Amino acid sequence: MSHPPAKHVTFAYVGRLQSRGRLLKQIATLQKAGVTCDVILGNTITQQPNPDEFGFQIRAFPVDENSGRLASFYNQMRFCQKAGRMIAAGMADTVVCVSLESLMAGVMAKRIRPQLRLVFDNNELQIESFESRVKRAVWRPIHNYAVRRCDIILHAESNRRDYFKLTYPGRNKPQEVIENFPFWVTTEPQSKEPNGDVHVIYLGGFGTGRYTFEILEAFAIQPDNVRLDIVGFGNNDYVAKVQARIVELGNDRIRILPPVPYLQIGALLSKYHIGLAFYKNTDLNNYYCAPNKVYDYLMNGMPVIANAYPGLLGVIAKNQVGVCIDTVDAASIGSAIHTILENRMWENITSELRRLYCWEQQEAKYLAVFGH
Repeated sequence: MSHPPAKHVTFAYVGRLQSRGRLLKQIATLQKAGVTCDVILGNTITQQPNPDEFGFQIRAFPVDENSGRLASFYNQMRFCQKAGRMIAAGMADTVVCVSLESLMAGVMAKRIRPQLRLVFDNNELQIESFESRVKRAVWRPIHNYAVRRCDIILHAESNRRDYFKLTYPGRNKPQEVIENFPFWVTTEPQSKEPNGDVHVIYLGGFGTGRYTFEILEAFAIQPDNVRLDIVGFGNNDYVAKVQARIVELGNDRIRILPPVPYLQIGALLSKYHIGLAFYKNTDLNNYYCAPNKVYDYLMNGMPVIANAYPGLLGVIAKNQVGVCIDTVDAASIGSAIHTILENRMWENITSELRRLYCWEQQEAKYLAVFGH
């Protein structure tokens, strides 16, 4: 069934809107093409988003994801029910559900208004990412039911798409890869050659699957001129444990800093020389990772230290813009920092390379999803 070009797109999302760069890029692209966009947000933080700051309408509802698994699931489903009714009653011709937690909102809306086009932005292999067998057992039938009702499915990485098409329903659905590249930055980054201290950053969400404590232990015994900032967000209890471990280590060269809005990341990264991107190989979602942060680092002229996984090797090692390591420990990280400095790898991050990994290279493919 063919669809006319989209004129009004509603996005449904559960999470932190301020940090969801992929969503903000998609909206900016659609708005440039003359498409009206709005967001129905299941807000998981206390800070309310300011529509004037974002430039599109936001209808936000609190969703508590910190009161236990059962309560979190119930709150997510309640949001989907409310959002689904709002989408169906609205003016949108297309709904984009961002990640699994919001997908049933689109399904419920389409049940009421069948002509609505449903796009699933499946940024991750979420069923694989769930550590709990119970959680996987609860979400899998919901996931499979909803996927069958999507009109198109988007992925952030080609290996994830290929695995998804082999494993889940929807093989007959159009499935496109839209990479997690950042906006093009017209100004050339300043040289990342350190003049004294080497400033390293881990950017984004952190938790048990991101080697956080291994990173702390590794940097605690690096040379005195190597400094680390972890800038992002995590579960409150987990963050408290991380802070406590930093105090135990007695190392004032390691800091935890609060997250910054996505649109301020460029200014933040201008202060650093090297970026970290680590994911434990506990599931295929991590193994086939395609993290925004890697491309944000490169866009800002920063070499990267990351895991030796397929998608990361194909970008970092292939272009000699960093080091992919097999083990996240002090020796491997220290060696990687030395390799980056010794080989002046920041010089390999050319304008041509940055252009290759910018969002603007994805825009034509993304707009085609909406008939533009």
